[in-house]
Amino acid sequence: MKKIAAFSCLFLSFYTLCFSQTKVLQFRAVLTEQESQSTPFDKYIDNFGKEILVDKEVLLSNKDIDKIGIVKASREFPNESLLVVAFTNSGKGRFFEVTKESLNKRLAIIVDDNVLTAPYIIEAIDTGQTMIPVSSFNAAEELIKHLGFAPYLHGNLYDSSDEDDSYRFGKYAMEIGRQEIAEEIVLQIYKYNPKSEFSQKLIKEYPSLGRIVPKE
Repeated sequence: MKKIAAFSCLFLSFYTLCFSQTKVLQFRAVLTEQESQSTPFDKYIDNFGKEILVDKEVLLSNKDIDKIGIVKASREFPNESLLVVAFTNSGKGRFFEVTKESLNKRLAIIVDDNVLTAPYIIEAIDTGQTMIPVSSFNAAEELIKHLGFAPYLHGNLYDSSDEDDSYRFGKYAMEIGRQEIAEEIVLQIYKYNPKSEFSQKLIKEYPSLGRIVPKE
């Protein structure tokens, strides 16, 4: 019986290791054929279905990211959602340097073996943010969670379904210890609807969030 219990624990640990690991968002340079002759690379299929050669060096990753929000749709991507990646202070400087060194070249953004996008860099970016198109809102939400971050709606709320999404995101943020994201979400809901049942419910479940709401 002890052997069975020990094996069960070992299997559970192995399962957790294999299926619960945080995914990594990588920023890596796309190489030309000539560059690939002297630089170690991996082959990928980009978001247009074309084969690209990607430098093995990881230029930025999760450790350089502070938070990731979602834009449900935009004029540029009416049928997609956008991830809004905000870098840490050090990541912001690093991203600026990477984009400055990548002018007129492509930068691949990869999760696991999937290239989310590989745009040409036309200017150095000093805003500390970048946007990544994703196929759907649900896919964006799940990806952010798998990356180890708390999703939040980036931009103005529009209706009660947005409030419901924000409530779920706020609850998740508290569960993974990102209270500052939950606070941002509560304030966002409050600005849209001061009497929102969703923000009141969130504050009731997590009283520490109530301190940021303006007193009437």
